Parts: sequence; structure tokens; C-alpha cells
Amino acid sequence: MEFSSLFTAVNGLYLSKGIALRVARTLQGLTRESVVTDMLPSLRNIFVEELKPTGSVHVHEAIGQFVAMRQLSGHTMRSTYRVSTSFTPIA
Repeated sequence: MEFSSLFTAVNGLYLSKGIALRVARTLQGLTRESVVTDMLPSLRNIFVEELKPTGSVHVHEAIGQFVAMRQLSGHTMRSTYRVSTSFTPIA
């Protein structure tokens, strides 16, 4: 059984700043549409704890690419970056 198949019902992914960059790079590596839609099929929201400016650019780009591919395949997605104690949506 694949690791990702254990999380088919996950609709919100919360990433701390310690793991955000690693997960973002993994998501960015998913380039085939079938993989993007089959992995975490119920995922609708990604919440990321804000990073230092140097690391956050890579995280924003990587997650942005994943969200864009999901949206192109008909899956509603939103990414949010936490600043202080609240989550702030980004476009």
C-alpha cells in the first residue's frame, strides 16, 4: 500500500515552517496530472506557517504550482500562509 493512499480523506494540510519546504518540494515534483489528482484526492486547503523571506519564496512557488495543477484538473484548491496568529489567503 502506498503511503499517500493512507490519506485519501485529508482535506486540509497544515505545514509547520520546519517541514513546509520539504513538503513543498515534494509537491512541486509531482508533474503528471494523474499523480496530482490521485495524491490526496480530497485535499482542498494547504495552510503553511510563514517562513523567513528566503525560504518562503520557494515554498510559495512550489505550492503555487501544485495548486495550479490541481485547479487545472478541476479540483478546487486554496493555499494560505499563516502570519502571526491568523491565516492570510494569497492569490
